[in-house]
Amino acid sequence: MTKQKKVDIAIIDHKNFAVQKKSLKNIIEKIISASKKEFKSLYVYFVDAEKLLELNKKFLNHNTDTDIITFSYSESEPFESEIYISFEMANRNAQKYHTKFDDEILRLIIHGILHTSGLTDKTAVQKAFMRKEEDRILANLKNREFIEKMNLGLVSN
Repeated sequence: MTKQKKVDIAIIDHKNFAVQKKSLKNIIEKIISASKKEFKSLYVYFVDAEKLLELNKKFLNHNTDTDIITFSYSESEPFESEIYISFEMANRNAQKYHTKFDDEILRLIIHGILHTSGLTDKTAVQKAFMRKEEDRILANLKNREFIEKMNLGLVSN
C-alpha cells in the first residue's frame, strides 16, 4: 500500500461552534488513512441547522433538516470534497442516541468521507454496511477531544 499523500484539509468553524483545528485535522488524517482512499482535498464546514437546511433546499431540493451534506467534486481518487455539518443537529443526535458530542461530530465526518469515496446508504443493507464502517473507523480513533466552544443558547439577531 502506498503512503497517503498530504491532503489539503480545511476546517471552517462557526461563531457559536469552534474546534481545535490542529487536533481535528490530525484526527481527519487518521480517518482518511483508515478509509484506505486517497484524497486531494477535504473541507469541513460547521454550520447551524438553518444554513444546512438552506443548502439542502438549494442544492438537493429537499425541504428537510439534515445533519450533513457532502459535495464530492471528483468521481475517482484522489477525491476532493466539501462536508457541511450542522453542529446543532449533531448535538440533537448525540442526545437522542446517548453518545458523546465529539463522537457524533466524528461519525458525521467519517460518514461524509465514506460518501465521497463511493459508499452510499440508500438501502437498508447499504446503511448497515456504512454504519459498520463508521463504527470500525470511530473505534480506532484515540484522543477524540477537539471542541473548544459550543454555544447553542445564543439568540439570533
